[in-house]
Amino acid sequence: MSGRPAQAVAGVRLGPRRRDGILVVLLATLLSLLVGVERRVGDHEQGVSWEPFVKRRLTLQWRFENPAWRGLEIVPLAAMTAPQRAAFAEFCQVRFGSADPVQCHAIVSARHN
Repeated sequence: MSGRPAQAVAGVRLGPRRRDGILVVLLATLLSLLVGVERRVGDHEQGVSWEPFVKRRLTLQWRFENPAWRGLEIVPLAAMTAPQRAAFAEFCQVRFGSADPVQCHAIVSARHN
């Protein structure tokens, strides 16, 4: 034992290890609400990378793939199916804070070049 007194949380006495464990879980949950990573596919020399970003909308999902990317190319909005456009709009809201798929597609295209 470390000699530190146990602290009461909601009427329950917690030892220092349990309290530290709860703090770690709370911080990890908060981090997953605020930060995500986007999977970026490069050519055979670059491979796959993960780009961290601050989410524009809170969600527990932390790993994201851009539905507009197909291989090394960006799929035009006109070529996307309705479910693909819906997934792209959802991605755009979380990643860029934009509910407009046309504006988001312009952002993604500019980042690609």
